[in-house]
Amino acid sequence: MRCREAGIPDAVEFATKGELAKLMLTRAFTAGVPAEWVVGDTVYGYDELRLWLEAQQKNYVLAVSETHQVWVQGRPQPVGLVAALLPEEAWVVLSAGEGSKGPRLYEWAWLQLPDETESERAGLLPRVWSGHDHLDRGRAGDRQSLEDRRGL
Repeated sequence: MRCREAGIPDAVEFATKGELAKLMLTRAFTAGVPAEWVVGDTVYGYDELRLWLEAQQKNYVLAVSETHQVWVQGRPQPVGLVAALLPEEAWVVLSAGEGSKGPRLYEWAWLQLPDETESERAGLLPRVWSGHDHLDRGRAGDRQSLEDRRGL
């Protein structure tokens, strides 16, 4: 009923946000829109979009919920627990840019995490001061800047 009221044709079928994101990104990539990496929050169906981006060989940063499982020492663990168990020296404060109320500061920790196939994946976890999301960093951004600020 809502679709009809909004003027959406009956031929248009339901699509998840992850499916819609893939359609929009396919069009953008095909059109040659320059993009070094793709960023998305938890509503985009983490595994669905992540696997597609990896197949497209695209860099990405995707948020995952605190309960999302990552592989640590050969078994899945909730990313929130992994973050909570990191020592204080693993965290570094970095800005995520200017917000309407000033700099958006987060504490970040860099991890090398294998996936379920035991291949190495990069992990960048923010310790968010005003939320409960953690980020999975797949090939995106520049690890060197984080290492430079930590003195690594």
